[in-house]
Amino acid sequence: MTRDKPGLVAARSSVGITRGRWSAALLAVLLLSSASFKVLGQSSEKQRASSQQEIAAFRRKVLQPALKMLKEKRVQFDPELLLSGDWRVELAPALARMPEMKASIQVGDHMRGVYFAATLLLPERVSLTGDTFILVQELAPSDENSLVNIIGDYRLFIFVIGNEKQYQAMRTRKSGDFLRLNVGPCTVLGIAPVFQRHFTCRGMGLVGP
Repeated sequence: MTRDKPGLVAARSSVGITRGRWSAALLAVLLLSSASFKVLGQSSEKQRASSQQEIAAFRRKVLQPALKMLKEKRVQFDPELLLSGDWRVELAPALARMPEMKASIQVGDHMRGVYFAATLLLPERVSLTGDTFILVQELAPSDENSLVNIIGDYRLFIFVIGNEKQYQAMRTRKSGDFLRLNVGPCTVLGIAPVFQRHFTCRGMGLVGP
């Protein structure tokens, strides 16, 4: 009958209490970590939403003059669809009904106003004499070996529906790099990335796919 047994029992109880405290502490840490990740996730989502709103607001600001031109011309689609990142998909049904989008057009050395075409052929030098809006399936030089220079202190909006496979091929062919811009505020959407080295837009610009 020794007295060390109660001490042994007490030691075991102490270990049990210590483990319990560690378990509670670990649970608290996990709960705090979970809450922190949740807050960080919400913060990241808010930042993404804010960024998207800023991009949408900038796009609307840049394209507002183009929307006005199209509304005045009373085009067969809602100009607001051009504000969408999926503008090709959004416009496809309306464009399929437009006779202009099935024709090829050769333009002269001056441009102003609104142009729709399957293919728009451009001479070597084009001077803008007013704000100009272009929406085409393809944009090309009238002479396949020539460079096209578009100049003028006016707004220029270019939307090219294009062919992605053709654009990818242009990346490796210098002959695809035919377009030079030196204009006022401009929007160029759908042009192959290879062209973008030679765009000078004075004022707000929007260039992308």
